Amino acid sequence: MKKEVFLKEFDHLMRVEAEKCGCIGCMAMCCAREGLYERETERLYQRYLAGDSVEVLVKETCDVLRRIKSGYEEEVAGFLSQAKERLFLHVEMGEAEEGYPSQQFYDMRIRYRIMLRAGESLLLNRQLAEHYHLQAMELYLSALHNSMKLFPAVWKTADHGMYVVKAEGLKHGAGVMFYPSFREEAEKRMRGGYYVLPSSVHEIILMPEKVRPLGMDLNALVQRINLACVDAGERLSRMAYHVEKETRKMMSVSEYDASDKGCPFIL
Repeated sequence: MKKEVFLKEFDHLMRVEAEKCGCIGCMAMCCAREGLYERETERLYQRYLAGDSVEVLVKETCDVLRRIKSGYEEEVAGFLSQAKERLFLHVEMGEAEEGYPSQQFYDMRIRYRIMLRAGESLLLNRQLAEHYHLQAMELYLSALHNSMKLFPAVWKTADHGMYVVKAEGLKHGAGVMFYPSFREEAEKRMRGGYYVLPSSVHEIILMPEKVRPLGMDLNALVQRINLACVDAGERLSRMAYHVEKETRKMMSVSEYDASDKGCPFIL
């Protein structure tokens, strides 16, 4: 049997075995984590050529994976027992999905991830939230508090009094727009109301009210930038937002422009 045929049969029997014990996802995770297939492929094939059956090799490999899985689950369980202290915000474009707790803000959904260790996190599902008795508002407030502490806002100056802001040490850093501490700092820097342009899931752009040219359609600007510069999976929103100085309330630019305070002429 050629190596390619052997590997195809081996993978098929691995999936069958995984279905029996109901842990396909865990096995896939363990294999990716340990690089078991990549390291062992040649050795397994040589053992097959020497006379071991595919079934025997699959059984031995599954036994190894189960031991790895057991140790990994214990480690993850330790992190999850501290879920409330490890939650942080994960903001992206989209609507709520069944099975995942979230808050909706216009066309953005705010979901929650649990920090496992540096560079690794787990998206919180409803089953985990219920297991640890985490309610909707408690989830949001805990994740917001932890995000501000773990991933503070980083400010970078741009032209015309504008700023690019993201969360330090977090790839999906646009969630800073919901930090109360961010809005407090923005009020000081902007010295008035300002617009939030959702550049991507990674960062946002702030524009002072006075910088916006009369008649500029900011929603159209955001949509043009999305199409021209941002990959579909990294788009944060289809619209721009406005934050009032007095209340620090954020609303869509469309709502703001329709109010008596908004820009009266949109091209």
